[in-house]
Amino acid sequence: REPDDVLIAANGHLREYLARGTFVTMAYAVIDPESLTVDYARAGHNPPAVLRMNGAPSFVTPSGTALGAVDREQFAELITSERLELQNGDALVLYTDGVTEAMSASGELFGEERLLETLARLHDGRTARDLADGLLAAVAEHSQNAEQHDDITVVVVRAHAGGVAA
Repeated sequence: REPDDVLIAANGHLREYLARGTFVTMAYAVIDPESLTVDYARAGHNPPAVLRMNGAPSFVTPSGTALGAVDREQFAELITSERLELQNGDALVLYTDGVTEAMSASGELFGEERLLETLARLHDGRTARDLADGLLAAVAEHSQNAEQHDDITVVVVRAHAGGVAA
């Protein structure tokens, strides 16, 4: 099933069973390792970053709203899927809002701009694992020992000649 169809079904279920006023953000991707395509939809979740071998990182921003926030019909109108065609060396970086909302001791957020700057600096041919570790290290350096209020999760998928690696 297409990512937006999966999220429409999930929204219907959560809308029925979640307490009113609660919602869930989610991203859903279908990765084809042979064609190096990614079909992606997001339900209120942070936009992933795509890193092209010959270009600056950018966000992938298909429309969507949080699961459980609106009824099925409205949700279906708001959500879209996007297809990415990756080339050898490209990477897709998915992350939770704990990354961009990580605070320094002075209360400064890590933020989306710093995220893209960090990914541009780290996008030098390193492995998916090393790219994720580098981003997590930058977040830790930014936040030092400041208390964080959210989870910090990073998933990196890198395309290479024989498929993808995560």
